[in-house]
Amino acid sequence: EIPLILLSGVVSLRQLMSFVGDGFYYTDEKGKTHGPLDKIEWEAAQARGLLKPGTKAWRQKAGSYYTVHIKRNYIVGRVFSLPSCGYCMEFLGMSLSFIVLCYCVRAPKMQAELHPKGGGDNYFLEILLLLTFAMVILTITVNLGRARNHVSAVKADESPV
Repeated sequence: EIPLILLSGVVSLRQLMSFVGDGFYYTDEKGKTHGPLDKIEWEAAQARGLLKPGTKAWRQKAGSYYTVHIKRNYIVGRVFSLPSCGYCMEFLGMSLSFIVLCYCVRAPKMQAELHPKGGGDNYFLEILLLLTFAMVILTITVNLGRARNHVSAVKADESPV
């Protein structure tokens, strides 16, 4: 091997090349590998939500590989915080609206509106009801996701391969 002289001392070419690929790597949903990322880029990817539990990730350091386990930890102090109570109240309001809407659709007056006796159906009202159901379910789903993200944090633990 040819020794190289650096400011920190004599380093072989193999040692120098082992540090070139150091960093974090992960595979996205499409199967594309991203990396090497330094610590700041890795934390930025975590903050953007690119690293979710179940994401395949690893770290290379000085030629050694470490598996990175990504998991979600719930933070007890955030569960009963003011924003969490706000998410809970929004969820209860939307759930109550959904229950009332289901009751109203089954009421005899609404059935008479939807299917008049003179013939023909009121398709416009049916489409509006379906759209309202879809929006309520979408809003509840988004709200639960925001609440989960607020009360939990994604953590990454390393273990040698």
